[in-house]
Amino acid sequence: MSQKELAKILKIIIIVVVLISLPCFIFAIPEMVKEVVAGFPEFLDIIQPFCIYVWISAVPFYYAFVLTWFICNDIRDDNSYSSANINRLKIIAYLSIFEAIYYACFPVYMQTVYNAGQPGFLILCFLIVLASIAIAVLASILSRLTQKAYDYKVDSELAV
Repeated sequence: MSQKELAKILKIIIIVVVLISLPCFIFAIPEMVKEVVAGFPEFLDIIQPFCIYVWISAVPFYYAFVLTWFICNDIRDDNSYSSANINRLKIIAYLSIFEAIYYACFPVYMQTVYNAGQPGFLILCFLIVLASIAIAVLASILSRLTQKAYDYKVDSELAV
């Protein structure tokens, strides 16, 4: 598979994920919360804070996709091992760490302020934290490997 084909496939994956997740953030999550409130009217006052909290978490999520798009452009242009990609991968790792902390604090906030610490909600937040940590670890490893490859590339260019 050529680099251009790989970049194209990765961009298609990014587009599909964004096109699937964006309506979920905008429409599906508020509707699910409304259904929960229909069954449990005591949670009526948490709809707006919950949706705002989730929408705020979408910002780093989509920013990471923008950075990944730029990485795909560099892959296409045969510039995979660049200092820009190293920095982008580090930023993705930091964004993932932020998401992990954000969703680790979310159940505490909801329980403290609204007394809404449901088991399913806690499990969902825990899974988001685990996924965020896994992404942070992988982005950090890729950043380090890209740094090593970039250093070898610079050394070989100097030797020639």
